[in-house]
Amino acid sequence: MTTEERRRLAEAWLAVQRHWWAWDTLNELCSSRPEDAWGAVLEILDLAENDERLGEIGAGPLEDLLRVHGEELIDRLESEVRANEKLRKALADVWLPDSDSPLTARFTGLGCKLVGRQ
Repeated sequence: MTTEERRRLAEAWLAVQRHWWAWDTLNELCSSRPEDAWGAVLEILDLAENDERLGEIGAGPLEDLLRVHGEELIDRLESEVRANEKLRKALADVWLPDSDSPLTARFTGLGCKLVGRQ
């Protein structure tokens, strides 16, 4: 590893640490305040600059939110996804527990994947 690579790594690590509160806060919102989390996730999606970031949002806070509060958010999700291309792309990286429930079918219809199925 070059000196420049080490410096870049160190700066990036420090940047994450400076903003760790954001991850922690969003994680808490996804667990206990779904309305606030939903709004925050939509804002984050809006700011995402590329498909890689959209995938990270899908596999991160969006997946966390839907695993815990999917039933109460599914109607809004289905409505929003029609007009929100970034949300559609992020949903492709959401993995949810395998189930034969009608709710699971609605999620897979939006592009979510099921753990254990390829």
